[in-house]
Amino acid sequence: MKDSIYLPVDMPTLDRTFWIDKDGKLYMVYCYEWLQNWNGTIENMELKPNLSGTIGKGKVLFRASDAPWSLEKDENGNDIPNKITDGAYLFQTKTGQLGMIWTSWIYDVYTQGVAYSKAAPSMVSGFRRKTRLHRLITVMECCSAH
Repeated sequence: MKDSIYLPVDMPTLDRTFWIDKDGKLYMVYCYEWLQNWNGTIENMELKPNLSGTIGKGKVLFRASDAPWSLEKDENGNDIPNKITDGAYLFQTKTGQLGMIWTSWIYDVYTQGVAYSKAAPSMVSGFRRKTRLHRLITVMECCSAH
């Protein structure tokens, strides 16, 4: 890779994944750490066809607080949006829809949610947030913070 970095040094990121869009464009999808922006995001950045660097800047797909199911309690016990995004994984459904599973918290339970592309099965259309997936007891119990 000829670029010294894919992402800005002052931007803590995690859980990067690679995606080839329906138009053949290459993307890196990643979480921008909530510790710096106080509302974690899942973003994408287009990569050069030869993977030697990036094209343009990252684009926000969605924020942790956009998900209606991702909640925590404030110091007064009120529900507030959670700020954590983790582990984005992209997939294409049998009908061609672009989907993404990702994780956050519902209070003290680490939970997986799903988002789908707004329009065409493309990275550039953005995502709409869905409710959390049904609880997968065998998977989620091993990973929850009990």
